[in-house]
Amino acid sequence: MSISKNVGEMANYLTRLRTDPKYFHAKAHMEMMLESIPVLGDGMVKLLQRGKQFIRRGIYHSTMFEEMGFQYIGPVDGHNVQMLSQLFTNLQEQTAPLFLHVVTQKGKGLKPAEENPGEFHSISAVDLNHLTNPEISPKNSFSNRFGTKLAELGDTHKNLCAITAAMKYGTGLQFFKHRHTERFFDVGMAEQHAVTFAAGLASQQMLPVVAIYSTFFQRAYDQMIHDVNLMKLDVLFAVDRAGLVPNDGETHQGIYDPAFFSHIGIATYSPCNYAELEYWLQALIEKVHGPRAIRYPRGDEKEALSALGCTGRPYDFIENTPGAKTALVSYGAESEEILAARDLLAQAGLPADCCKLVQISPLPTGLCADLMGYDTILFTEECVATGGIGQQLCYALQQAGWQGKYLLHGVDNTSILHATLPDLRKSQKLDAAALVEAIHG
Repeated sequence: MSISKNVGEMANYLTRLRTDPKYFHAKAHMEMMLESIPVLGDGMVKLLQRGKQFIRRGIYHSTMFEEMGFQYIGPVDGHNVQMLSQLFTNLQEQTAPLFLHVVTQKGKGLKPAEENPGEFHSISAVDLNHLTNPEISPKNSFSNRFGTKLAELGDTHKNLCAITAAMKYGTGLQFFKHRHTERFFDVGMAEQHAVTFAAGLASQQMLPVVAIYSTFFQRAYDQMIHDVNLMKLDVLFAVDRAGLVPNDGETHQGIYDPAFFSHIGIATYSPCNYAELEYWLQALIEKVHGPRAIRYPRGDEKEALSALGCTGRPYDFIENTPGAKTALVSYGAESEEILAARDLLAQAGLPADCCKLVQISPLPTGLCADLMGYDTILFTEECVATGGIGQQLCYALQQAGWQGKYLLHGVDNTSILHATLPDLRKSQKLDAAALVEAIHG
């Protein structure tokens, strides 16, 4: 975009003129005629093109796109549907590569959205009677708890800095930006650059935290391997929207990060409530070094998980039941379902223990030994089943000599719905009812 908006009828007139099919035909005819002139023809065409580009760049500031081989057109009003329709019709006559610059306003047509675009970023329902300002009083959520805690830690850790990729509000980093402006970096929609930039900062004794949605971390997988992990640099990845993500469709599901972080040996932690998130965030900044990740779900904590508090241990058995030969194992937000499944099994007269992990990779020391006494182990996770933590635990148990019955419930990434969280879990057989059915089966 231009630093200042192109204004005036002259810019609009030139845009209309350059997108008219008659302009294309006249331009092509003129170039063919000039090129046919012996000796001088090619030179005259190039001279005219350079002059035209010089004038057009002065008006449109389009140098970058034209140097990539595009004919730049714009900026045009993205809310003028009639004009856009005519523009696209005209441009069908053009055979050269085109770059059409369309400018829109976020939330156009809804005044609260125009004034507060951060609040209206999500496509889920919004209560117009209870709006909040994300800069001042955001809704309580894992993202905002993460952001406020990180801002507090920035007060005492002067080398702590925060990086995101056009997700300041979504990751709760507006709090860090307000308190430590000079150490906050929004690199735009460039996740690869965010990770490599963090590697550069870490190499100079800074302590970067890269906060990105799980589904967008995939874009920077190569950079995580080569620029951070192989160099063993002190970078903390904060993985927002981890696990199944309600009301955002199949493109925003955070179902791969436990697998790909563990595959390259990056230590990964998955708290299930606010207390664990804040404890482990501080621990990972102050006590754990090298490449590491902390992942947490979208939205707020669940009451059943909030009641568990935080022990500070990498895994916990919840209420060991005398005589139980079945263990239900999970981590993060999915831990809610193993608690509910345990209660349903108890009603049917089948005692079961719940084991909740926070450290999911590498598997915590002592975990396999503590599970060896169970005849049946069911592992459930909001991660792809193939290559996930559940498969890794199964292998570790087998290597330790365990010969019981192992049940694995993970995500089938071919059929993710646009749905609520309960419906998503039900469709993937990750809800308590499906877990109970698997135990009985």
